[in-house]
Amino acid sequence: MAWIHLRGRLGAAITGLLRLLAYAYLLRFPILTGAAVVGLVAAAFSIARPLLANLFDVHERFGLLALSFTAFVTAWVIMVASRLVLLYGAVRFQLEPYVEPYEIGPNLRWWHLLPFGVLIALPIVGGAIWYTATRNAIGIGWLIMQAAIGGALSLLLLLALAFFQTSVAPPERARKPSYEAKTRDDDPEALHDIFFPSDTPLASQVIEKAREKHNLRGLHEWIVNLAQNLPEKFGGGYFEYERGRPVYVLPGQGAAAVVFILFVLFYVFVGVIGYWRLDSPPIFPTLGYVLLLLMLMCWGLSGLAFFLDRFRVPVIVPLLLWLWITSLAPWSDFYFDVTDRGSVSTATTPAVSENDEAIVVIAANGGGIQAAAWTARVLTGLQQEIGDVFGKSIRLISAVSGGSVAAMYFANEYSAGKPPCGSELQRIVQRAEESSLDKIAWGIVYPDFLRVVTSFGFGSGRGQALERSWLRRHLVWKNRDGVQAPLSYWRADEAAGRRPALIFNATLAETGERLPLPTVELPSDLEGAQTRQRFYDILSGKDVAVLTATRLSAAFPYVSPAARPNTDGEPAHIVDGGYYDNYGTASVVEWLNGRLSRTGSKVKKVLIVQIHGMPTAKIATQAPRARQTEDIKSRGWFFQAFAPIKTLLAVRETGQLSHGKVELNLLRAFWRTQGVDVQTVVFEFCARGEAPYCRDKPPLSWHLNQREKEAIEQSWRDEAPGGPNSGLSAVRAFFGPASAPRGQCMNE
Repeated sequence: MAWIHLRGRLGAAITGLLRLLAYAYLLRFPILTGAAVVGLVAAAFSIARPLLANLFDVHERFGLLALSFTAFVTAWVIMVASRLVLLYGAVRFQLEPYVEPYEIGPNLRWWHLLPFGVLIALPIVGGAIWYTATRNAIGIGWLIMQAAIGGALSLLLLLALAFFQTSVAPPERARKPSYEAKTRDDDPEALHDIFFPSDTPLASQVIEKAREKHNLRGLHEWIVNLAQNLPEKFGGGYFEYERGRPVYVLPGQGAAAVVFILFVLFYVFVGVIGYWRLDSPPIFPTLGYVLLLLMLMCWGLSGLAFFLDRFRVPVIVPLLLWLWITSLAPWSDFYFDVTDRGSVSTATTPAVSENDEAIVVIAANGGGIQAAAWTARVLTGLQQEIGDVFGKSIRLISAVSGGSVAAMYFANEYSAGKPPCGSELQRIVQRAEESSLDKIAWGIVYPDFLRVVTSFGFGSGRGQALERSWLRRHLVWKNRDGVQAPLSYWRADEAAGRRPALIFNATLAETGERLPLPTVELPSDLEGAQTRQRFYDILSGKDVAVLTATRLSAAFPYVSPAARPNTDGEPAHIVDGGYYDNYGTASVVEWLNGRLSRTGSKVKKVLIVQIHGMPTAKIATQAPRARQTEDIKSRGWFFQAFAPIKTLLAVRETGQLSHGKVELNLLRAFWRTQGVDVQTVVFEFCARGEAPYCRDKPPLSWHLNQREKEAIEQSWRDEAPGGPNSGLSAVRAFFGPASAPRGQCMNE
């Protein structure tokens, strides 16, 4: 008897497990979508904090309202998709012989909504409220009120769907599916209220009103008549069949179609507004774009699975086949625009400043908006502290990624050889600190997503969106057109001494070579000059705008795409310069060697200013030895699975930094023997790592919250007073008496 009892319990457990696994498979896409939302929150505040945390900085005026509405709608979409599968899965997929149908009850109750709202929407909304309030000067009460209004609007949307559902499905046809009719009597009012809890006065009144009027009975009849010749193997789970003919739309399926149509309209509306505001402040939060993409994938993949699972066809097979087909189209690639070179002089006649004995060379590293903001702060700070002599002594700015953005803004404001000064310095910093993350999100969710699905990018993408965002049309900027000029225009300015030379460092994806995009003529025997020449051969007589060259230098992995010129030449994809040299020192060494080797050069002193947007101190100097030993001991055999990747990423930063130091030391040693004094000075964000503002890791995205902006200002203030080991003191000593009193503009 005990054996029989044990065998019965074991059989029941196996049956329950099979039932659970079957419905987990059928619900795989709603489950994966919910897991992605929860995982996004968890990763943003733990392992991926520098990359993802600023997604939760929703500082737009009504951003929390839009985010809350989108977050809760995402939860309701997952709920609706799951509920329809549980209601009609056994009918659609013919599971009765194998798996007992899953009974979830005919009508929706509040406790059905609760887990979706609490587990999916609230972490997103709560995380955004906390992060925004603690990183910006925004009252938490105002944020909570916005979130509450957004959640209430999402519930009103569900109520409207319940009204529509009851209007479409008349009571006499709102019967239970056949598998439920076997176990209980038909209830003509069952399955009406599958989108909104009907056990509330408001819901009851709305639904009763819909039951009385049946305004959409004609629509229901039209759909049923349209599907009269649809075989049950295709229409099962969508329609109730009698004698091989559909007799009515199963409750909820029509309303689900309406939900999808409304979502598409909302998706298009947000996309159009986002396109119009690519060069203006956002009104829809970046995190909202992420949720839109997840909703779109949940709807699409769940709908595809609901149809194909009937035929036991894995969704991944047709999906991968379709994506492979769209990838074959040449127009599905990412391109960047080229422009005419223009009829400007590119002569290399030495400018008046060529005879100066002391010159300055800048090397600005990459690192997204953090590097852009810190580079802008250092350049404008030195210009303000040292005076006009600093800006006029700059001969080259070699920049990478975010550093290229700041270099573009700074060099663009030179006027007839005079560097920027006065209030324009703060405006440069403001432009560099302005967020571009929402524009990239728009590019990913709209043109780039459509490119993947249809192969057409519609002439845009996240790269072009990033370029447009850098125009900052909502900010005061008199010389905005300057950054849209071809590189050849800036090359002519450099030759005439009107602005310093710039090298926007990029990398060729196909060969891994460093690609300098310079505004200065490079000696033909240099490796960088040869790579540049091959690139311009591909352009077939065309040029690229300064803004585009900046974007190519800042093609951060996955955030900005590897793009090729829209010419008929040989394909060449350009990616971030940080792949090859994230510190810009290779181009500095090449250019400076060529510059000092010129016949008749009178340069006697060179100051190389290195700008590091993030701390470069070794981990060993920041963490106690005991902590390092503990981390090493905690790693077992599984560490071997990702040890090569971890080593590769670690070596990339430390290797580039070490190689740069070696190259600069060799350069200094050689030219010292030639009578040229080459000095180096480093301005590093958070160089004093023990400061309170250094506790958070700098962001790796294109967004800074208010606290991170203040940290940049504080780090510069810590540098500004000077001292025997201060970078600012070294720059002052380099110029000596030529330095101007703080804040004095000598060119005004």
